[in-house]
Amino acid sequence: MKFSSYLKVELRRLLLDPGTWLVCLLSICIPLAGYSFYQPAFDGTRSSMWVANPALAGALGGAILFGFFTIYQFNRIDKYNTSSLTDVIVSPLIMNAVRLMALVIVAFLTGILVSLIYLPFTIVKMSYLFSLPTYIASYGIILIPSLIMGVLFGAIFYNIVQRFDLSAILFLVCGFLPFGGSVQPNFILRWINPNVPVFSDAFSNALILRVTSYNRIFWLLLLTGLYMFSLLCVRRYEKGIFKSFIINSKKFIIPIIAMILILIPVYLYINQPFVNHAPMEYGNHSNFQGNITVKSIHTKAKPNTVLGTQQGTAIYQLLNESARTLECFIEIDCGYTVKSMTANGVPINFTDLNNDLYTSKVVRFVLPSEQDIELVVEYGGYPQMWRASASILSGDEISSQFIMLTGSSFTPLFLGNWHYDMKNTAEIILPSYMTPLVMEGSAELLTDNHDDTKTWYLERNNHSMIYMYAADYLKLRVVAKDMTADFYYSRKSEPVMVKYGIEDTLKEVMDFCTEKYGLLRSSEDDHITLLQLSATMFGGYAGGGMSVFGETTFAEDTLNDPLRGASGQEVMAHEIVHQWWGLSVGFEGEYDPDGDPEWTSEGFTVYTTYRMMKEKYGEEYANTHYVDVWKSEFKNMKNNFYHRNPQYMDLLPEQYVSRIRENERRVKKYCVMPLKILKAAELVGGEEKMDEIMSQLYKTKSISHNPTLTYQDFLSACGLTKEALELE
Repeated sequence: MKFSSYLKVELRRLLLDPGTWLVCLLSICIPLAGYSFYQPAFDGTRSSMWVANPALAGALGGAILFGFFTIYQFNRIDKYNTSSLTDVIVSPLIMNAVRLMALVIVAFLTGILVSLIYLPFTIVKMSYLFSLPTYIASYGIILIPSLIMGVLFGAIFYNIVQRFDLSAILFLVCGFLPFGGSVQPNFILRWINPNVPVFSDAFSNALILRVTSYNRIFWLLLLTGLYMFSLLCVRRYEKGIFKSFIINSKKFIIPIIAMILILIPVYLYINQPFVNHAPMEYGNHSNFQGNITVKSIHTKAKPNTVLGTQQGTAIYQLLNESARTLECFIEIDCGYTVKSMTANGVPINFTDLNNDLYTSKVVRFVLPSEQDIELVVEYGGYPQMWRASASILSGDEISSQFIMLTGSSFTPLFLGNWHYDMKNTAEIILPSYMTPLVMEGSAELLTDNHDDTKTWYLERNNHSMIYMYAADYLKLRVVAKDMTADFYYSRKSEPVMVKYGIEDTLKEVMDFCTEKYGLLRSSEDDHITLLQLSATMFGGYAGGGMSVFGETTFAEDTLNDPLRGASGQEVMAHEIVHQWWGLSVGFEGEYDPDGDPEWTSEGFTVYTTYRMMKEKYGEEYANTHYVDVWKSEFKNMKNNFYHRNPQYMDLLPEQYVSRIRENERRVKKYCVMPLKILKAAELVGGEEKMDEIMSQLYKTKSISHNPTLTYQDFLSACGLTKEALELE
């Protein structure tokens, strides 16, 4: 009989085994835990809630099920001593491979079945945000490989130890190891719980899926190699493991294949392209050349949206004030390589120092003695994320739906003086449906290339770095009384923006906050650009007339958070208020690890939203939907047994403790702090007086003046003490 004939018989036996169908049924049920119980992906988007989390739950539970099922199936041969009969007919190595392949096929088919069963439900829940490619990729990359890896792990351990109990223990150890402290931040080593921090609804998930695909390729190759090695441990002629190993090793092809399959993942681990090797602490390179003045920079860039890479040529017009040869430096993204450098058309040598720090590294070279130099640098590669951000997979990205290139990932940074009239320009080729935006700069369409791409001209003068964002954006111009705003958001977000009246809400917030606190500090000439980024961009930042924020800010699930507002439109107002309190002003609870955890931007933002709704709908409405909610949540937190008796928290499972603490943090941010501000308003003489105090704090403690507004700053401005604002 041939291998295929043995496989057909074994597969038929498995399909007639009730245990197989039990494992299949349980694998179908396990993704349900992703809707409520097991939610590793941030639930601020529908894709996280209805696609990523079920796939991750199914991957975790399914891998465990198939691991134990594999150990059970391998053990039953020895338990009933049938190997003494089958070994006479066919080589035990072949039968071992047949059993493994049959289990892999069952695992694969189970994964396909699970994805098909949850597909209709997911389509309904996701509605217009559903993306079939994202759904297929999620189950095909996250869930199905996990089931196969569970089979491989189970087979490897049983082949080596040939005992059910010990194999099960070893499998459990390897299953829980990725949850450990040293393994958890490493995206490659997490086989059973891949690192998927969030899924985007409106933009691309390419970065996360690329990282996860790399993880799956690494583990499938490694486990296949380890399985080939474990085949050498299959017992022969009733010998022990060592003598069987010697006998099996005579088939040289097996150890050779095992070695190759193990060495390839080692190479992949060492040379992974996604995360740099910079220290976890933030830092800047200091290789500054004061004798060189940069007069202008022009970049020709072409991102590859399929591979996620950037290829470019940067042209620097330099003034060598010393008129002698000088050692100089450029900073470049850690994932890029310099391909060539010329000075006035003459090739020059360069050295990549590979000294990763934050998101860049330094390339060293020597400039000639001419005064006027045209330096041309050809470079390219995959933009890498900072190692400290690897756990949330947040960084620059190039994909078919979203591009973010900032700093040295767009253009290498020349470490020299800037000319007072320095021009920093660029030409970039983008897909025709993308619109680029430049922080503190401009973007102008140059040409339509008639090949589904367009060439854009970017400009950011008097600055050495370009921050560029591109996607299929829609633009909304909002004109308020004292300022205007251009709001760019993903085309996929349009139904949400229309549903919750983004234009009217923006106008109302801009008018209210401008009247109460003053013009937005991050605006220029009474104008601001608001820009929506991918979900992997947690939080936001502002500067030079532009404020950027992650898509979860205006995701529909976020807009239904009752602690942020009584309706979706009011939550949207809350998020826009963050332009004043959150992006323009920092709070010690958010930026200082030793600061008061209650003192964050959420308190001022919730209070401001309450004041807006009080003026719009009246005191009764505001008290019912805001003040009464704050008091109720605070009362429930105070009455919680574990809040009153924190010493008993040590007796609870970690997941319950984290839920209790997370709920307390939410209540403190969204309820306790606004209640204290409300109480302070009563003590200082009313809401108008509080408006004056908050306006003064905004003007003196904005980001441009002082990065942190402390609780003590607020108390001093009010003339109050902490004790005076304690809640009962």
